[in-house]
Amino acid sequence: MYAGWLPYTLGSSGRPSTLFPSLKRIFLSTPTALALYVANNSAHSVKFMEMALSGKTAMEIRENGRALTSGLHQDARALTNLRITNPLGGEILRNIAQITSLESLQICVSSKSSVEALHLDRLGQLAFLRRLCIKQNLDPKDREIAATSPNKPFDARRIEPLSFKVPRLQELRVVANGTAQFCIATALVPENLEILTLSIPPDALNTQMVLIPNVMAMYAKGNPSLASFTVEAIHKGQDVRVVPEALEPFR
Repeated sequence: MYAGWLPYTLGSSGRPSTLFPSLKRIFLSTPTALALYVANNSAHSVKFMEMALSGKTAMEIRENGRALTSGLHQDARALTNLRITNPLGGEILRNIAQITSLESLQICVSSKSSVEALHLDRLGQLAFLRRLCIKQNLDPKDREIAATSPNKPFDARRIEPLSFKVPRLQELRVVANGTAQFCIATALVPENLEILTLSIPPDALNTQMVLIPNVMAMYAKGNPSLASFTVEAIHKGQDVRVVPEALEPFR
């Protein structure tokens, strides 16, 4: 639909309060004012939504995401499955954490910003969340990102009980580099996982793989109910080599 129909749609005396009362699934890729309006107008009845927003600038994409998720956390009462393919920030995640009907969630995190700053622990508010997928948009040629390391040390022999748990999370998939995997594991601290998949894509240095045994230890120690535990390195035919000097920060 064209944006010129928006004033008519909003102002028509014969307009029903909900334009599509039987709509259950929304795939949103065009962030026009009309598309965003229809998505918000149908929020109370939709069960599945996928957001793959585009825009001229990163700020435009981010603001459209904020606007849409603000409406969802207020009105989405039937939404059980949400997928967001654009990297999100803390405000969008805070909105998502208030959509309490969610059972399945897929989000994307940026490799350019801190995973800790997202406060993934907010997802603990989603009492019915059973499936979670987190993907990192990673540039395999970015040496600066490849050289990052966690801000805090970790000793697998001293995993202290944390107050935060994702209460009903049964299935988790994380596609990210070693540092992001580490930060996500320490933030989520699930305790009832049955299926866990960790996928590590290659980068310019391939040194963050040294963190993966620690990540595996965290999940294994806290989730005795694990029935499937997969750890895979995604190489896609690339020649994967480690630069020895880059390992120094991890020693």
